[in-house]
Amino acid sequence: MAKRMIHLVAADPSIARKVQRKLNEAGFGCKIHRSVEAAANSAAPGLVLVEDQGDLVETMFAAMREFGRFHCIVAFAAQCCAHRVIDVTRLGATDYLQVPIDVDLMRARLQLAIDLGILQAKEQTESALAQKLVAKLSPREREVLDQFIPGRTNREVAKILKISHRTVEIHKGHITKKFAVKRFSAAVRIGLQAIG
Repeated sequence: MAKRMIHLVAADPSIARKVQRKLNEAGFGCKIHRSVEAAANSAAPGLVLVEDQGDLVETMFAAMREFGRFHCIVAFAAQCCAHRVIDVTRLGATDYLQVPIDVDLMRARLQLAIDLGILQAKEQTESALAQKLVAKLSPREREVLDQFIPGRTNREVAKILKISHRTVEIHKGHITKKFAVKRFSAAVRIGLQAIG
């Protein structure tokens, strides 16, 4: 079985190497990134272990939003306090580790974070993509799409927006084309993902 890869960002290269050794000892692969931007832009959603030093954690979340790629984030520090753990968790971190940490405990906590976080990261990535697609719509197309999300019919949408049934059909065609989907129901699903 292949090792689960964990991406690592630390302010101090010597700390990064120490944590990398612990991760290897726990059975994980580890790629050290020199910047949060490099880690945020890594190909597949995965777990990123970020040292809670300066504003690295906040910068990581900002970079993920910028690139539209979301990863499971676990913060770590040699010294941590309760209010900082709460702040980092509110940002979206899955866990917070105090290092040094026992290898078995590290393995268990990171595996749990991977299991929880990969699904969350996938959902966030899909939502960000959906938001980008919805942003391409004209204001009127957006209004039409918004009316279909609760499950309204063409006639109901036409009446609410005070447009003809045929105009609703034309807008649906434009939305379907802009989203590059075959059916309007797929466009409605994208609209739902965009609103989270």
